[in-house]
Amino acid sequence: MARPKLIEDTLLLELIKKYFYEECHNNVRKLKSSLKNLLPRMKACADLRIAEPALKKGDWRSLKPDCTALWVEVGCGKGKFTAETAQANPDVLLIAVERCREAMVVAMEKAQAMGLKNVYYIDMDVANIEEIFAGFEIDRLFINFPDPWPR
Repeated sequence: MARPKLIEDTLLLELIKKYFYEECHNNVRKLKSSLKNLLPRMKACADLRIAEPALKKGDWRSLKPDCTALWVEVGCGKGKFTAETAQANPDVLLIAVERCREAMVVAMEKAQAMGLKNVYYIDMDVANIEEIFAGFEIDRLFINFPDPWPR
């Protein structure tokens, strides 16, 4: 009786291996494809990206001189909260920080499609945030669901 169970387990193990191999292979293929398209997409949204954020330290409001407040979102991901917040508060300057460019480009495309003029993006790890913002420069800080685990 033990023999059929062993065969069953072996077949199950083979199916699991095959599934994970195919899943991994598909993910690698998708990643290569998305990275290939990343640079042109980033260039298309270049006006929303702050390439050298340290140069803006203490002078962020120059991006929107009529702003009533400077808000920062840490870990904006694909930008749903960012775009909705910027749209609902056109008098506020919103800076979104995201370390994953693949997610950030989706957020920038969303803001661009919505015609938002009060939101900018920084691709960096938030651990260095004190290097780009002066003390008491930020009026509100949003930390929704960031991913703090380096991979």
